[in-house]
Amino acid sequence: MREQGVETAEKVIGQLKQYPVELIDADQKLIYEAAKLKGRYKIAYADCFAAALSHRLNAVIVTGDPEFKKLGGKYSIQWLDTK
Repeated sequence: MREQGVETAEKVIGQLKQYPVELIDADQKLIYEAAKLKGRYKIAYADCFAAALSHRLNAVIVTGDPEFKKLGGKYSIQWLDTK
């Protein structure tokens, strides 16, 4: 939105609805778990939500972001080749 404007951002959001993506609201428990991870590890808060949600759902994090290595192998991660 910052780089291409509100119209483009809304178009992209509309396109996302075509994919089998489930949006999950951040409830108090998820917020608390993400905050605990943020306090424990030096990673982005949004990444903490991804890790907390993966734990809740017993799901694999799929990423190429090396910041997740800071979690020390405590989460199941499928690494994307970003090269």
